Amino acid sequence: MDHHVSRRRVLAATGATGAFAALRPMLVPTEPAGAQDTAAYPDSVASGDPRPDGSVIWTRVAPTSADGEVPLTWQVRPASGGAAVATGAVTAFAASNWCVSVRVDGLDPDRWYSFTFDGPSGLSPEGRLRTAPAPGSSPTHLRFAFGSCQQRSSPYVAMAAIEAENVDFFLHLGDYIYVSDDGTITLDDYRDVWQRFHSDPALTRLRSRVPLVAMWDDGEFYNGIDRTGDPARLAAAKRAFFEFQPVLPTDGVDQAYRAFSWGDLAHLPIIDVRSYRDPAVEATDNETPEGGVVMEPDRTTLGAPQKAWLKEQLSGSSAAWKLVGTGYNVLAVRLTDRDTPERRATEPDLVLNAGDYYPNEAFDDYQAERRELLQFLVDECVEDVVFVAGHTHVFLGGRLYPDYDDAASPLAAHEFVAGSLTADPPPEGVVKSLLGSDVSRAEATDILRTVEAAGLDINKHLDYINIVEQGYGLVDVTPDEVHVQFRVIDTFAEGSVATTAWEYRIARGTTPSACPAAGSGPDTADPEGMPDSPSSMPQSNGNGNGNGNGNGNVAGGGLPSSPTRGATRTPKPGSDGAAAPLPARFTG
Repeated sequence: MDHHVSRRRVLAATGATGAFAALRPMLVPTEPAGAQDTAAYPDSVASGDPRPDGSVIWTRVAPTSADGEVPLTWQVRPASGGAAVATGAVTAFAASNWCVSVRVDGLDPDRWYSFTFDGPSGLSPEGRLRTAPAPGSSPTHLRFAFGSCQQRSSPYVAMAAIEAENVDFFLHLGDYIYVSDDGTITLDDYRDVWQRFHSDPALTRLRSRVPLVAMWDDGEFYNGIDRTGDPARLAAAKRAFFEFQPVLPTDGVDQAYRAFSWGDLAHLPIIDVRSYRDPAVEATDNETPEGGVVMEPDRTTLGAPQKAWLKEQLSGSSAAWKLVGTGYNVLAVRLTDRDTPERRATEPDLVLNAGDYYPNEAFDDYQAERRELLQFLVDECVEDVVFVAGHTHVFLGGRLYPDYDDAASPLAAHEFVAGSLTADPPPEGVVKSLLGSDVSRAEATDILRTVEAAGLDINKHLDYINIVEQGYGLVDVTPDEVHVQFRVIDTFAEGSVATTAWEYRIARGTTPSACPAAGSGPDTADPEGMPDSPSSMPQSNGNGNGNGNGNGNVAGGGLPSSPTRGATRTPKPGSDGAAAPLPARFTG
């Protein structure tokens, strides 16, 4: 073949509808990847949702009686050893698929503990739990990982890497399982999928060693779930989620959105973008009647009660940082930018932020609600908000403006989106699906890096795109800054080690830029390049293409530079707005 593939050919191919199917998640294998080594506790143990006085501990047992009940006791000990500091009894019922979730109270804040269950078949594996710092305390550091999308198409190598990061918890933002759209219907169907995923010991070990803060996406339901779905099926999916995760519904029934705090350092609302949302919009051009639906002011992905709750959580918090976990990205991702200064000057009825959008379910389908939320942060002077997200199978980093096409629009927040935890097709497979041509992995990677750079050229508010690699995000929070690293790993190779592909530092007081109290941030946003603040922007050393694809370092933090993979932002002149679609990597 001709290995000198033209940029135009690549970009044209990546916009082809036929490429979408090749980049969807692979089918779930029917055979488990491994076997759990404790038959009496086939899913091991887990803990989740740290609170200052306790946590949720969880297990699932193998049935030992015909009467539908298995009595268990549990105990919590200091991580350093010694006598139990909390004990109790609980019963596993057949009606709950032998799963138990226990809310443990009365523990000391800001501590690590170990816990076990005991039953007729013996002692469970030992788990670890973490309590959060006390209210009003001033912790100096929080470290957590975030990620989503763990297909069973490759080894779960990212799980061991996350355990090795020494995090306080792992924020899992959904697509923890992948069900069959047509075959997973009943409660028993959903339970079977959860059990199949938990047959992998790498996953169950991570759950036992690292506290989990979990939210669902659509993998736990079916592709494209929204509020209009079959009520019985939605109820079955939600019940299975609460059976298998160390999460208790905040309304006692099926509400998953919730918040918790880390002293006065951070407040963390975790939002549900699936249960209350209006249906997604297939059309991607918001200047057409079909695509223009995304601009309707009443469309919602949060629902009115949750949106009001989120605003209160953000505006009412006195924590240094407000860190929002969301199933899918708030950041806009366009394939074509048609909202130019020239059109705004001459077309008074121009659709705001006109263009073609990436065909991935996200806040792009709810543009008025996104603008409302970001404008709220500016108007109420809600400082130092950072969103973290999943779902896309693409690493994204960028800045959130109420109007990302207006040079006067203030910087409201930042967002970081993790790629998938497990394997997508390798680069050469992606390129073959798009172009029908066989290329080496190195050649395919170069082609996809060209697409990444084109994506940055279109989307001036984005600072990083990586569509090649998989991994997770790692966040270090201190009173002065948030430091985000995108950790990538070879998901096709057992024993792989995670490395940092890109990192970004946000100085305290950077957002919102229009708020007088946020004096260290930029006064206005520059849609032609970057805001003027060196305290919150990654810098490229120029060893790459015109968009900084190559090696980079970070601003304001004094860290040595690290190899940057993916396309990253450097100051440059504006774009001509030509179409440059990203590969469609709809995650289901």
